[in-house]
Amino acid sequence: NDRIEAFYGHPQTGALMRALQDHPDKAEMAFTGVVHSINQKRVGYWIRIQPNVPDLAVAVSLPYATLVTAYWTSLIPTLVAALALLTVLTVAYLFLRKRMQAESLAIDERHETLLSYNQHLRQLAEHDYLTKLPNRRYLMAQLGRLCDAAQREREQRFAVGILDLDDFKRVNDTYGHQEG
Repeated sequence: NDRIEAFYGHPQTGALMRALQDHPDKAEMAFTGVVHSINQKRVGYWIRIQPNVPDLAVAVSLPYATLVTAYWTSLIPTLVAALALLTVLTVAYLFLRKRMQAESLAIDERHETLLSYNQHLRQLAEHDYLTKLPNRRYLMAQLGRLCDAAQREREQRFAVGILDLDDFKRVNDTYGHQEG
C-alpha cells in the first residue's frame, strides 16, 4: 500500500520521536503520544519495530485533527448549555435588578410621604390648633433638649421666663379667638 510505504519511508519527527531517540534503553517499551509524519500530526499508541532503531510501528493511530474535531464536537453541547445557562442567569439578574430599583424608588417615595406625615403630626401635637403657637408639649421638648445640651457643653446657658395672663378667657370671649 502506497500510504504505508509513504508513512514508513518518511522520517518521523516530534516530541515522541525525540523522547525515543533520547532513551534507547527503553527500546522494548510501547509509547503513546504525537508523531509528525507526512505533513500530518498523528496521535496514538506506538512501538518500535526493532530495538535501537528509530523507526516506529503503529499499533493504533488517528490523525490529530480527527481527535481535535471529536473533542470539540463532544464539548460543543456542554458549551452551548453553559452559554444558555449564562444567558438565562444574566436575563434573570437584569430583571431582578430593574425590579429592585423600582421597588427602591417606591420605598423612597413612601419614606418621604411618611416623613411628611410625621412632620404634620408633630406640628399638630406641638402647636395650638387655633393660634398655631407652640404648646406645653413643644415647650417641654425644647426644655429637655436645652437641658441636655447644657449638660454636654458647660458653657451653654439658658433661662426660662413665664408670663401668666389672668382672665385671658375674657379677651377671647370679648374679641374672639382670632384676636386672642
